[in-house]
Amino acid sequence: MATLRQTFSDIASAIRAKGVTGTMKPIEMASKIGEIQQGLDYGYLTFTAEEATTLTLVQDGEIAPHKLLKSTDGVNWTKWENPSTNGISLNVGESVYLKADEDALWRTATGIDICNKFSSTGKIKCYGDIRSLVKPIALEDYSRFAYKLFNACNITKAPELPATTLTSNCYCSMFDWCKSLTTAPELPATTLAEYCYSTMFSSCSYLTKAPSVLPATTLANSCYNFMFGSCTS
Repeated sequence: MATLRQTFSDIASAIRAKGVTGTMKPIEMASKIGEIQQGLDYGYLTFTAEEATTLTLVQDGEIAPHKLLKSTDGVNWTKWENPSTNGISLNVGESVYLKADEDALWRTATGIDICNKFSSTGKIKCYGDIRSLVKPIALEDYSRFAYKLFNACNITKAPELPATTLTSNCYCSMFDWCKSLTTAPELPATTLAEYCYSTMFSSCSYLTKAPSVLPATTLANSCYNFMFGSCTS
C-alpha cells in the first residue's frame, strides 16, 4: 500500500504534468485532480535508467515518428524531435518523462511491422500509464498500441496497462524479446479483441512472473495466441 507521502507526491506529479505551477487552493486541486481522472490527460510515462543508457524511439516500416513531448522535471516540456537519431542520454538514476504532443495520433503503429518502438542501450525501468503516449479521441477506456512498442528494449519494469476495453492487436508483440523483463504487468481488461495479447511476451526468456489474473470471461479470436511463447523461465 502506498504511503501518504507517496500518495501526495503522485498527486503533485499528476498536477505538474498538466502544466500547473505554484500554489493551489484545495478546491482548485480537487478540480484539477477530477479533470485528470476523467481521462482528459493520463499524465506522463517515466523512464529511469538503471545503467547509463540512450533511449530512442525508432520506426519500423513507412511510418512517421510518433509525436511526443519530453521533460526532465515533469514541468517544462519540449518536443522530442527526430527521436530515432536524437536519443535521450541518461546516467544511472536519471529519469525522463514522456507524453503525447498535442497533435499526436491515437495509436503508435498502423499495422504489422509498421510501428514506433522504444529502444535503450542499457537497462531501464518504465513507470506510469501507457495511455499518456496517445491522444484519446473520446473519453473511453481503450488502448491502441499495436505491435512491438517495446520490442527488444532493455526494460526491467513494464508500465501500467490499465485499459479495460481493448482493440484489435492493441498489445500484440508489445514486449517480445524483452530479455531484461522478469515480471509482467497486471492486465485488468475484461473486454478483449482479436489478437489483443498475441505474442505479447514472446521470447521474454527471463520472465518468471505472469499477471496474477486474466479476468476476461469472454474471449476473442487468437486473443492469447502465443502470449508466453518461448518464456523458458
